[in-house]
Amino acid sequence: MHLRHSQRYTGESKVVIALDIGTTFCAISYVILEKGFIPEVKGVTRFPFQHLVNGGFKIPSIAYYDEQGRLCAIGAAALDDNVIEQAEQNGWFKSHWFKLHGKSSPQSEMIPLLPPKQNGPVHLCRFTGSRSEYVISHPNGWAGAEQQMLRQAAVQAGLIDNVHSEQIHFITEGEASLHFCLASMPGLSNIPVEFSVIVGKTLLVVDAGGGTVDLSSYNRISESGLYAGSVFVNRRAEEYFNERLRGTDFEADIPIICEKFNDKTKIGFANPIQPHFIRFSSRGEDKRLDITGGQLKIAGAVIADFFQDSLGKITNAIVRQILQHGNDLFAILLVGGYAASPYLTFKIQELFHANVGVLRPNENASKAVADGSLLHYLENQVTSRISRYALGTNVFRDYDPRNPEHVRHSELITVSPTGKKEISRMFDVIIEKGTRVRATEEYRTRYWKEKPNVSELSTVEVEIIAYDGQGSAPQFMDDEPENFPVLCTLVADMREACKELLPHTHQRKKYYRLDYDIILILGLTELKAQGKEIRTPAQIFFTPE
Repeated sequence: MHLRHSQRYTGESKVVIALDIGTTFCAISYVILEKGFIPEVKGVTRFPFQHLVNGGFKIPSIAYYDEQGRLCAIGAAALDDNVIEQAEQNGWFKSHWFKLHGKSSPQSEMIPLLPPKQNGPVHLCRFTGSRSEYVISHPNGWAGAEQQMLRQAAVQAGLIDNVHSEQIHFITEGEASLHFCLASMPGLSNIPVEFSVIVGKTLLVVDAGGGTVDLSSYNRISESGLYAGSVFVNRRAEEYFNERLRGTDFEADIPIICEKFNDKTKIGFANPIQPHFIRFSSRGEDKRLDITGGQLKIAGAVIADFFQDSLGKITNAIVRQILQHGNDLFAILLVGGYAASPYLTFKIQELFHANVGVLRPNENASKAVADGSLLHYLENQVTSRISRYALGTNVFRDYDPRNPEHVRHSELITVSPTGKKEISRMFDVIIEKGTRVRATEEYRTRYWKEKPNVSELSTVEVEIIAYDGQGSAPQFMDDEPENFPVLCTLVADMREACKELLPHTHQRKKYYRLDYDIILILGLTELKAQGKEIRTPAQIFFTPE
């Protein structure tokens, strides 16, 4: 299916490519934008070694590296028998699930190691190419630091150059899936996203992928990024097969049994009452192991147990959303490759149908993120977001000896270039927690710096700090230092502005004062900043967790 935009394109001609680099598979969609034509989102349907994935439209997220960290094979080519043989002979490192290393602190010991001399974000961008404008999707739990790494990785991988880094756009997988659902499910096409404002209702999108499961509620977005995707079902199955067959004549067949389970049994599993059979050979008999004619018999209840940990995390997260939104929750939308599992869908419907509708797109939901990323680029139906934290910065204030809080923090007193007593480490709020942020709305706050030499004002660095504690932020950050993480540092070149500065004198001391505004634009899925009124963009350096 091709998804069509509702209006003719009026801008400059270009190609926009969406990259859904998943834990187990990758998908690519694109749209050719030509003035006067209605944009049509299409998927990439041909790629090298496609026959090895049964003609499917998704590319396996697998790569082989040698001991020096050089890329030897990638994508469907990594499934070729000749490549696998070379890998075994030459000791190549097989890399998979590498997306789960993109988060600063992976939350599971089950994530495989990366190959030598590689890191998660650069590894992701090995799956990209060409020069154009790109939309890269990422799990809900990723934020500015991970986006910055992805942008740098795109440069290192040759996708873009440093000069054109603005050609990369980001979107959360949950939001991309929402746009796919709105376009592919006619019953939702006329429902506004801002339910809590317009009709008092909320949609919960459950994007169940290979590695992560993202839950996003609209309009009140709730970032999740659970490590509970389908690969963890595979890992539980692998542990079971190892325990059952280790030390038997069939131990060498465990890898092929795991592969067959992933390719067929897991996808088709729906009934925990009936036994299932995994064919791994044309022969093989052992009644004690329930192996007959090269088929391993496995009880449906055992397979259901493989799903238990993953399913438990997903359902618990949904329960938390229902408790948060109550009667406002209108529907649960299931998308992503894992959502194609009949058992997963059945269990979620069984548990929640009495409270809320559970819907799944009729179209290929495994490409929901790639297609939805482009639909977001074209029309962005999410018109506002809720700020999850209070955002501000560290400032100096004039010291007030009549203020008990100032007296209590007297160790923070400094003397300014003008000779005035000032007190530091005070938190100045730019955006309050819970603020409804529009897509293009600017949040402007005036600041200034005073220095004895004008050269000291040529570069301004400002830390953007989040307060993630309970209630209102305290005046002094030292009162709750653990609740004031530095989100990023803005760096602005002020040399042009400094040319206009004139010296001031106070108590025979000469100094220069630079007034500037910090302007934050948070309505997009990326943090953006502007420098002085000249609108020189400030560089943003995110602080890793």
